Amino acid sequence: PSRILVLFDENLPPHIENLTPDNQTNIGIHPLLEWDAYDPNNDPLEFTVLLAENENFTPLILNQTVYAPQLSVDAPLAYLTTYYWKVIASDGINITESETASFTTRKNESWSDDIRITEDESDSYNPSIAVDKYGNSHIVWVDWMDGNAEIYYSKRDSYGNPLLETKRITNNDANSGLPEIAVDSNNNVHIVWNDARTGNDEIFYSKLDEEGNFLVENTQLTHMVEESSTADLAIDSTNNIHVVWEDRRTGGVQIYYMKLNNDGVKLVNDTQITYAGASDYSSIITDPQDDLHVTWHDHRHEIHLYYLKLDNNGVPIGEEKKLTPDNHLVHAHDTTVDDSGNIHLIWQFNQGSVSELYYKKLNN
Repeated sequence: PSRILVLFDENLPPHIENLTPDNQTNIGIHPLLEWDAYDPNNDPLEFTVLLAENENFTPLILNQTVYAPQLSVDAPLAYLTTYYWKVIASDGINITESETASFTTRKNESWSDDIRITEDESDSYNPSIAVDKYGNSHIVWVDWMDGNAEIYYSKRDSYGNPLLETKRITNNDANSGLPEIAVDSNNNVHIVWNDARTGNDEIFYSKLDEEGNFLVENTQLTHMVEESSTADLAIDSTNNIHVVWEDRRTGGVQIYYMKLNNDGVKLVNDTQITYAGASDYSSIITDPQDDLHVTWHDHRHEIHLYYLKLDNNGVPIGEEKKLTPDNHLVHAHDTTVDDSGNIHLIWQFNQGSVSELYYKKLNN
């Protein structure tokens, strides 16, 4: 008689281990949760992450499904609080539950350790940083790692851990420099910079989604024979983009303005906003009413800090103002705005071999 041999291929459960962080303190309020997992049958795995303030996991603060062995906690956790978390892995047949891990978040006033962003042997400089609504940092800088000055981008969680691989933004034989970055309310990233690929410096623009994918590739914003450089940008409450830069198209150096929609299409064309002396190193911010505030270095009488308020389409509101005393020669400055629309300025004043910092507040 014939004999029939039946082989049963046993489906083994997945394994989970090495939950990180575990038994750690001073953890950021947007932690990156990671673990090691594998399936003996190489089945695809689905992970459910549970997070709570007690080992009974009631109530749950987080109950989220992912398909890779890590999860960045988007909603901010409380400061100086101990959390418990575990992972449940499923291969579609078997379910494995990890051991429970725990961590304690940092104090509100504590600083993180210094974190090195670039590791290559070439020069890295001119960094710019912006923070999104989840507390993640978006950083751009100039780097010579590929043989000439190019713009690079990194996304980090609130504790400085990399969320994406470093991304090269520009890729041409000419030098690119002085990048500035901003993040809109949809977590899309907007970058402007100088680029010499057309023969002289022009202002270029790119837009990335929150995964670092290009939504708008390198796009030239200025098209002049003369140099355009040192751009800055700000984003208003409707996610339109406002850009200022220094431009030599009139023979001298003056500040120009343009407005873009969220995809980099011009809504207001190049508009000159300064006319006297030489003006450079401009900065722009938006207030809660979506008015614009521009500051710059003005050379008509030595080097002083000037200010001009614009409406949302770049039309001046009032006259420009000289902010620094006659004996202050400005070498650097920065501005910010509070929730009431007041403007806060700080600048570096050099007198001989001594440098000092000064502050001023402007009401709106």
